[in-house]
Amino acid sequence: MRLLFIGAVLLYIFTAINSSGYFHPDEHYQIIEFAELKAGNNTRGDLAWEYNAEIRPAIQPTLCYIIFRVCRAIGINDPYCLAMVLRLITAGFSLLTISLFAKFNKKSLPYKYQLTYLLLTYFIWFIPFVNVRYSSESWAGLLFMQAIIVFNSKIRFKYFFMGCVLGFSFLFRFQTALMALGWVSWIFMYHKAERKSLPYSIIGILVIIILGSFIDQWFYGNYVLTFVNYFKINVIQGVASLFGVSPWYYYFTEIVTNSIIPIGFCLLISLVALIILKPQNMLVWIIVPFLIGHILIPHKELRFLFPVINFIPLLVISGFIMINEKFSVSFQNKSVRIGSAVIFCIILFFNGIGLVINLTASSGNGSEKLTQYIDQTFKNRHVNLLYILYTNPYQPFYPLKQGFYQNKNVQSHQIQKLMDIKEQLSKLNINLFVASKADVDVPDLKEKLAELGFKVVKQSIPQWIINIKNCFRYGLTDDTLILYQLPVKNN
Repeated sequence: MRLLFIGAVLLYIFTAINSSGYFHPDEHYQIIEFAELKAGNNTRGDLAWEYNAEIRPAIQPTLCYIIFRVCRAIGINDPYCLAMVLRLITAGFSLLTISLFAKFNKKSLPYKYQLTYLLLTYFIWFIPFVNVRYSSESWAGLLFMQAIIVFNSKIRFKYFFMGCVLGFSFLFRFQTALMALGWVSWIFMYHKAERKSLPYSIIGILVIIILGSFIDQWFYGNYVLTFVNYFKINVIQGVASLFGVSPWYYYFTEIVTNSIIPIGFCLLISLVALIILKPQNMLVWIIVPFLIGHILIPHKELRFLFPVINFIPLLVISGFIMINEKFSVSFQNKSVRIGSAVIFCIILFFNGIGLVINLTASSGNGSEKLTQYIDQTFKNRHVNLLYILYTNPYQPFYPLKQGFYQNKNVQSHQIQKLMDIKEQLSKLNINLFVASKADVDVPDLKEKLAELGFKVVKQSIPQWIINIKNCFRYGLTDDTLILYQLPVKNN
């Protein structure tokens, strides 16, 4: 266990350092940019629409604001370092949480499965990536696990504290109420001795929700119940659906394809096995209501399921135990055992590929890798950055302003036509050009850049990672950004 934990610590540290950027824009624009408003570095007009709609709980931006203020007080001002601090703190909280959760749960498993469970807990390829994200989904899920840890502890007033942690989980992401409802129902059904203590948990939840309302009032400048606004605007008025709707089976296909197909099938098979063979399992009561709730909502995104991602190791191992017990005779067959070994090796191979990618690659399309490269390479020098629509790495989610990473020495100019490139060149400043890989693959643009003398100096996602993703059909690569520089002699 000690060696596994040391390996996990190293893995999480490297992932946190390299996984710059964000998986989804909300991770940045509704947390860091919101926090920067309180720091005086943004205005209301710079922020996403969720700010004026007052639907974003303020607790996470407030925590971010406090962390940044402490860092800046001790001389850490670089935005890339500040963002990395958030990821490292999240990584530390994740390791603490999943280690405590695994320590308790492995005791309930047969001895021969305990090592496998620990390996899954720390090293399923996508778990470290999610667990270093300073996002509402990651933190809400970790806090929910902490509530289960408190429930299984022997501390005084544990039901009150359990409620408090559930309240914090709710404040970080309101949808975890579905998980809490399922879990509390499970306690009520299968832990009859605990029923009389559940009201203390409800008191704890209410205390934290009231605390959250005071934080929201400080943050927004007026009294507001953000969870009421969220439900009214996104659910009743259906504003969330304006960002796209998906069919009911969306999550099942996305789980399979985005987990890398062999691993994704294992996840679904394990869930189905538990639902059918052991419906009284705690995970069934937590995951199924959460999944059904999100299936019923028209607007769907895979990240919405991230709060339950750390339950996957226990889900997989429990599902496998149920299947093994049900079909134990079949597993004695030599052909079945050989086939199972082959499948295991395939899964191990794909998992290793995923770990390597997430250990070394930035999140998203890697736009922050380009801005960091520009800031460090051309420090204190004026840069003339030319870009095609939607490829400006300093404003990747147009038209929202990304003030956190702005560099006053970089002047950006959008290119409408190929002939505009030469006209927009500066004789006094460093000339850079950025476009997506899909744009650069257009022959006319490639020829124009070569004619002017532009040379490739940086790619937001390394080519070897793109090649692996293409080979295994994992993720999209056409939004990868390529940065060109015009040598000074060509100005």
